[in-house]
Order: sequence, then structure tokens, then C-alpha cells
Amino acid sequence: MAPETAGRARDRVNDRDRQRAATHDRIRTVALEVIGRDGLGAARIGDIAASAGVSRGTVYFHYPKIEDIAAEVLVEAETRIGRAVLQLPAETPIARTLQAFCEAFAGEWQARPELFRAVAAVSLRLAAARIQTRQVDAAHGALSARFRTASERHELKGTPRPSLLAHVFLVNVLSATLAWADRPKARLAVALAEVVDIFLFGVLPEGRRPRPNRSASR
Repeated sequence: MAPETAGRARDRVNDRDRQRAATHDRIRTVALEVIGRDGLGAARIGDIAASAGVSRGTVYFHYPKIEDIAAEVLVEAETRIGRAVLQLPAETPIARTLQAFCEAFAGEWQARPELFRAVAAVSLRLAAARIQTRQVDAAHGALSARFRTASERHELKGTPRPSLLAHVFLVNVLSATLAWADRPKARLAVALAEVVDIFLFGVLPEGRRPRPNRSASR
């Protein structure tokens, strides 16, 4: 193949890739609006296709199931939250680690309570599957590592299982956020600060329990 012919072929491939990426982004944006408005169970592929200006087949090509859209958003959020934990200094106490986790979590969902309700349903299903297969997401993995370090430093009571502690804490965060999403006028960070206080009361020795963190409410 002549160099100029090969160059034109690459340009066509690049154009197709850019068009496919643009279509994917447009479908995703519209789908998240529909899911946030109607809920995951009531969202319809036809509505998404019409609003995005594409065929139903195109939507199915990019997202075989509506749940796949919510799962994609969830994985991206989990990755960013997990990164926020991993970026903390290694010597960070577990109390501050959980506060940082909740600050990152609130940053993801404060402005999107309707979408969180849809994503939460997918999160619960994925969590159940991960527990069975012993897989973890980025956020859970980061928390487990920090709980393990805290246990090795004797910050925690007894001999806890880091992975189980991470699951319990995440369930508490998820439950509190679902409750908040029904009345999202309050700040999510405030509700999650209370989750941290309650959780630490159960896992830290009495002498290590920090004073309740109320900075998020100011």
C-alpha cells in the first residue's frame, strides 16, 4: 500500500473512532438525564435513542443494557474515590482516611441525588457479585488496604478483617446516601461525617476515638 493511501486509511479509521466516541458520549449524557429523571427501572431505550438522535440499535451497540450505563458511571466514581484514599500519606490515621473517603464520595454525588438512587441499585448488585467472587472495586480495595495498615498499627480493636470492615463501612455510606437522596437539601458531607463518627465508635479503642468531626457542617 502506497504511503498516501495508508495515510488516508488511517485518517478514515481515526475519523470513525472520533465519531464513535462522540456518539458514545452523546448517548451517555442523554441516558443519564433520562435515568436521573425516570429512574433506572422506568428508563426506556427508545426515549434515549430519540433524545440522542440515533437508532435504538446504536444505543444497544454502545450499551447492551441500561444498567451498563449506570455501572460505567459507578466504576468511574469508585476509581476517583479510591484514588483520593490512595493519595493520602501512608501514616494517615484511619479516622482521617474515612473522612477523606466520605469527602470524595460527597463530591461525586452531592449534585446528583436522582442519579445516585439509580446507581445505588447497580452498586448493590455488583457488591453481592464481588463478595461471591472475592473481587473488589477501587474504593473497596483502597479502604481494605488502609484498614489493614491501621490494624497493623494497633489502631483498631481486636483483630478485625480489613476486607469485611471495608464492606461494612461502604454499606453504611451507601445507606446514609440513599436516605439523604430522598431529601437532598442538606449537605451529603454532613450525613457522611455522622457515619464516620458512628463507625469509629465501634472499631476504635476508647482512648483512640477522635472527637466528633463537625467541620463538614460549617
